[in-house]
Amino acid sequence: MRRTKILLITLLLALAGLPCEAQSRFAYQPDASRILFILDASGSMLNAFGGQTKYAIAQKVINHITDSVMKANPKVEFALRVLGHQYPDAAHNCTDTKLEVPFSRNDAAQVAAALSRITPQGNTPLAYTLFQALGDFPADTLSTNAIVLITDGVETCEGNLCALQDALAKKRIAMRPFIVGMGLNPDTGMAYFKCIGTFYNTYNEASMNHVVNAVVSQALNTTSVQVNLLSAYGQPTESNVEMSFYDHGTGKLRYQFVHTLTAAGIPDTLYLDPVGHYDLVIHTIPEVKKEDIELVPGKHNQVAVEVPRGNLSLEMDNVSSGYSAVQCLVREAGSDAILNVQDFKTSTAYLVGHYDLEILTTPRILMQDVEIEQSRTKSIKIPMAGTLQIVPSQASSASVLTNSEEMTHKVWDFYSVSTPESVELQPGNYQLVFRPDKGKQAGNTRVIPFTVTSGKTTAIKI
Repeated sequence: MRRTKILLITLLLALAGLPCEAQSRFAYQPDASRILFILDASGSMLNAFGGQTKYAIAQKVINHITDSVMKANPKVEFALRVLGHQYPDAAHNCTDTKLEVPFSRNDAAQVAAALSRITPQGNTPLAYTLFQALGDFPADTLSTNAIVLITDGVETCEGNLCALQDALAKKRIAMRPFIVGMGLNPDTGMAYFKCIGTFYNTYNEASMNHVVNAVVSQALNTTSVQVNLLSAYGQPTESNVEMSFYDHGTGKLRYQFVHTLTAAGIPDTLYLDPVGHYDLVIHTIPEVKKEDIELVPGKHNQVAVEVPRGNLSLEMDNVSSGYSAVQCLVREAGSDAILNVQDFKTSTAYLVGHYDLEILTTPRILMQDVEIEQSRTKSIKIPMAGTLQIVPSQASSASVLTNSEEMTHKVWDFYSVSTPESVELQPGNYQLVFRPDKGKQAGNTRVIPFTVTSGKTTAIKI
């Protein structure tokens, strides 16, 4: 008796919504929590079960739990469906099921009254009853639904329980049905009900009271999620990154958060709708996706995702002068796809790995196979630019090429210029190639080698 009281107190505290230890970032608040009791009232429920009939014990347990829970949480709704009670066993009626008490609040008295007038007598059409039970839940999308089936036997009407799985999901039955067996062979019950729900066997009134309290408590408890972002060392220390939860079936975005650690270094606890499966995208660079996450309703779920990160710091000599703005294209090593465009004078986190960098200076700087390591910063520094200024004496076509004895490349095109123009260039050796527009003869082409020095201006008259 003392153990039962402790279980009930635990249940009531859970229903009162005590705060979690970890800081909450989002609380999923259903409009209602609904529990449908499906009670087997076939003839075998009149058999003895520890000094009383099985039906009498089931009746007592259901009355106790509905009354206690409703007093603690008026938002909870109960309903009662009974099977095998309207026709005698000899009739072998395989549609013998009825919703005796529909969902409503504060209906413990109606449930007790219905149970008191029922006499077990018939067959056990479990699958048919569960199919019918799906229509017992109101058609809304903002409540959590659960089923507790109490039975002392298995199907006697050749129904297929396993065919119910998809139908349960569509009806927003958050949890696989709880099946409470009364004196069933454990192996038989486990094997028969495994495809549709979670099976618990009981052996007397005390064990049944314990199980029903436990499953109802689980059905009504808040479902919480802790996302552990793992480092290269397997520790949940990565954080401060956006993450999105999508519905796995429809692809629709459900929730978005910025991952946060508490003052104790523990990932925040999130409260999500337990119905359905999720795809989780961690918006690291590059992004990481974890698919088909199934939450255990009424429990604290932990989801682990490997996102080891280091930092890339882009720096420039003498930042007070030279280029006003420089960006860098970041790609995974060997890939053409651009992952990120990072500004210089910034530091950005990337997943541990190797990257190719294309720095948008003039000329562009290519760096391949740059390694980012866990919790380390890779610093890339480029020199401050110098300036080339050309002063034309007449309209000319002019461009800047690299100065090389082997292969030379164009790095800048002035096109046709007639007034002074300038361009910022990386320090190095170049050549100015120009041809006066007047006459437009290739033989008038001139080449002037020059050198650019950081922070200085090189002026060339043409």
